[in-house]
Amino acid sequence: MLGFIFIIRVYENLEMPLFEETVLMLMGVSSGMYAALKLGENRTLTNTAVAVNNTASLSSLSTATNDESETVIDEATIAEKETAG
Repeated sequence: MLGFIFIIRVYENLEMPLFEETVLMLMGVSSGMYAALKLGENRTLTNTAVAVNNTASLSSLSTATNDESETVIDEATIAEKETAG
């Protein structure tokens, strides 16, 4: 809203409008809070993406380990059957 008032005053009167200190302070606080929340939002999304990627990596490692252990057991079982039979 203040941007609109600024543009109109400069266009019509060719002068800089005067805003009260309180209004400017409130704009600064509002803008600062918006920026801080946006920064926090991006970090949360990044941390969530990293956590999801880490979980996916761990589950793929777990699957690979299980497959390898099953292969070792199968080879041991086959070797036992060949010696016994």
